[in-house]
Amino acid sequence: MDYMIREMRIEDYAPAYSLWRATEGVSLDDEDSRDGIALYLRRNQGLCFVAIVGQQIVGTVLCGHEGRRGILRHLVVAPDFRGKGIARDLINHARSALAHEGIRKCNTFILGSNVAGREFWKHMGWRLLEDDFLLMQIQTEGAD
Repeated sequence: MDYMIREMRIEDYAPAYSLWRATEGVSLDDEDSRDGIALYLRRNQGLCFVAIVGQQIVGTVLCGHEGRRGILRHLVVAPDFRGKGIARDLINHARSALAHEGIRKCNTFILGSNVAGREFWKHMGWRLLEDDFLLMQIQTEGAD
């Protein structure tokens, strides 16, 4: 099976969003709107990728950084295309893009209930950080 990986564009939003919605273990919120993803892609140019078979988007990875650490989000491969190395290639594209920008470490977030996701990342060589962090959040001023 031939596939290609290229940089994600906002025109990819609708099929990517459909893929995310259909994938167990992916958490979506207001920032995953078309406008939110457009902002993310502008801020993280050259870091987010899609995998394509024919004309179909079969995989995605969103990648960004804050200057020190990379963050991968929404790594998804459609069920019929899993086990073919697509996820590994998406991760490697993102990691290479981060390295090009001087970012040496990368994190990802996994829902606590996503056992398959944890096993996948472990299989890819990632390790669970044992730090006892709690996630806290607030909206910035001017946000609805």
